[in-house]
Amino acid sequence: MNSSTNRPVIILTAPERPATNQFQFSFISASGVSYTIQYSTNLKSWFPVLTINGSGGTETVIDPNAAGSATRFYRVITP
Repeated sequence: MNSSTNRPVIILTAPERPATNQFQFSFISASGVSYTIQYSTNLKSWFPVLTINGSGGTETVIDPNAAGSATRFYRVITP
């Protein structure tokens, strides 16, 4: 079996803050690709928010723990 070495392109939308303690963004996924969403407060240590399997459409991520004024960085990775 040949496996592709091409990584899927991740297209992010503008982030939103739907509620005081939440942060939300969306991205276009590739069908059958596993995505892990992580956050960091210092760009050195990363922590998982969730892992999903792409549907081939838009995936919306909501971090319900994005409270306060602490800066949080997010990334979407594929294995």
